[in-house]
This record gives sequence, structure tokens and C-alpha cells, in this order.
Amino acid sequence: MSPPDPGWVVIRASDGLAVGEIGFSVEADPGVRTGGYGFAGSAWGRGYASEALAAVLPVVLGRPGVRRVVAEALNSNVASWRVMEKAGMVRTHEFERKEDGEAVHYVCCAIGRPGSVG
Repeated sequence: MSPPDPGWVVIRASDGLAVGEIGFSVEADPGVRTGGYGFAGSAWGRGYASEALAAVLPVVLGRPGVRRVVAEALNSNVASWRVMEKAGMVRTHEFERKEDGEAVHYVCCAIGRPGSVG
């Protein structure tokens, strides 16, 4: 099993300011990582998230034993799941989860290591 992946801080090249972060957790299946990211509101809509996710996905998928990365976003957060798609992830399904007694709808996206199964 490969070790957990570190998180990355996203630094804006123009001024060296940290504008976001990306991280991956190990799931019950050690070959799967779940990705997540967050960015400062001032960085939204500028392509930083898409660029950063596209840059780190090959690193994570290149780790020994990692064959798939998944991520989820609120169905209503079109910008977030578009980030995943721009980085090469594919929408696999939608689901709902109860949060505070309310049904919340999510989109799940995934990408696999080239040549891997599952």
C-alpha cells in the first residue's frame, strides 16, 4: 500500500500569494484516493483550480498502488464539478446524502490510471 499523499498549497505565480489547497485521502480501498480542494473567493473563476488539479492528478495516479482518484461536489456547484472535468475527470454518477435531515445532491467524478482496471 502506498503512503498517504501530501496536500499541496496553490501559490499564485504573479505575487506568491497562497490562493488554495488540494489534498487526497486514502479510502477503504487503498488503490483509491478521494480528492478535495478549496480556494479563496478572490481566486474563483481564474482557472487556478483547474490548472492545479490537472497538475497534481498525474502525480497522485503515479503513486505505487493508486489506480483511481474520485471527487465529489454539490450538484448545484457547477463550477466545482467543471474543474474536475477540465482536469480530465469524468462524471460517474449523482447521489444524495442526508445532511441535517435534508437531502443534498452531489456529483461524483473519477479518473483512473491509464491501463488500470477499476
